[in-house]
Amino acid sequence: MNDVKRFFSGKIFLLLSFLAGVPIVIFDLGVTGIVVFVTLITLSLFLSENPVSALAPCLTACAIVFRWFLVSSKFIPYIPLLAIPVAAMILRCVIAKIPFRPGGTFLGLIFVTAAVLLGGLGSITKEEYFSPWNLYYLTALGFGMVLFYILCKKMIPADRYEESKKLFIGILYGVSLFCCFLIIHIFIVNLQEVLYTGRIPAELEDNPLRNLVSTMLVITMPSVFYFARKNNWHILAALLIVGCCFLTGSRGGLMLGGIQFFLGMLYLLVIKKDCRAINLAIVFVLIMFCLFNIERFMSFYAHRISDGMVKKDEKRTLLILRGIEDFRNAPFFGKGIGYTGNYDLYTPKPFEMSWYHNAPVQVMASMGILGIAAYVYQLVTRVTVLFRKIDRTMPIFTLCFIGVCLVSLIEPAEFSPIPFGMLTVFMFLLLDTPAEDKKEKTGFFKHPEKKGTAHNEYEKQQTD
Repeated sequence: MNDVKRFFSGKIFLLLSFLAGVPIVIFDLGVTGIVVFVTLITLSLFLSENPVSALAPCLTACAIVFRWFLVSSKFIPYIPLLAIPVAAMILRCVIAKIPFRPGGTFLGLIFVTAAVLLGGLGSITKEEYFSPWNLYYLTALGFGMVLFYILCKKMIPADRYEESKKLFIGILYGVSLFCCFLIIHIFIVNLQEVLYTGRIPAELEDNPLRNLVSTMLVITMPSVFYFARKNNWHILAALLIVGCCFLTGSRGGLMLGGIQFFLGMLYLLVIKKDCRAINLAIVFVLIMFCLFNIERFMSFYAHRISDGMVKKDEKRTLLILRGIEDFRNAPFFGKGIGYTGNYDLYTPKPFEMSWYHNAPVQVMASMGILGIAAYVYQLVTRVTVLFRKIDRTMPIFTLCFIGVCLVSLIEPAEFSPIPFGMLTVFMFLLLDTPAEDKKEKTGFFKHPEKKGTAHNEYEKQQTD
């Protein structure tokens, strides 16, 4: 039995979780894939030594839904299957008997829940508030995140948090590569069209897939630099990821993917002295490559930026202006998450709400001053927790959170509860320790001493 537990927590299971998605995508087996991954998630929750490993099939399943988002209605009949892994989580909590110890970010989730539920008070109609999709978002963004936090805290033993953080980073690495596969597969299938037009395939135009995948890549890209600290060859994976951000055809992916890549390289330049010259050369060559091929890049994105990166009459711009107007009309509680007054600018698809595509505007327009106070409090507690313990993983979690904040300025991000909202909550619950725990600094700028010294043994424990 111990071998089974180690398997479901080990690298082979994680690798299989990502590889299982490859034939599902190639042979267009989306619905079958969801059933397969619900099974893998449930088995992992039941049988693994560390339940964090269940995140690998969970994120892969979400990426598969990205692939068929335009026909996502076909997944709706299978939503009840989600009850199976939820039941597995609850059962594991009962068996584990781990006491719930809320950390510094838990109260922020409570405040956000209150803001989400009260958003629109006095302005939203009864029909809007109790519509099925609004009830889903009220639950998922509110009590759902609180319940998710509690269940995860009750599943992860106190002595496994350091291991869990490293496992989490490895899973982010894997899902970033799987998302790259999704984009590359589309280009291979439509290769003749791409070669003929010199542009992204028509399949990616006006397809939410490009924004969903680019959001995931921007958030998960920093995980690569954790492994590049030990082996510089992992930078090739970072180049692949930033290249796929470009290939998605997403303007946000193009800009933010580039920012995340250079922030990650800056981290390596500071921390990895032995490869500093090589990494500087990589950055220089990449910049020169972009400068010398800028006309080709512009041609590739011609249909997206023919009138500039951001158009004055673009719906995203108009939604921001509308959001400011909505805040002025309902300053205390906003218009509510389920407000439908913006359908003339943005009509949600299945699984979507009326997003403003900008988190600050979304908060102020949907929840008013109450929401602003709740989300500012949550941001402050998250930043506090992020810097409470300075170790090898802290810079990576910081870059991932920067990615969340960046994409939240142009995409729904955290207002898309599955997977981005849950992913962010999970990231911080791994960092979140009860208030009585002492602040600890290990110094990630320090370098290993000679082999055999006590300091070297300590450093070895801090890294994979």
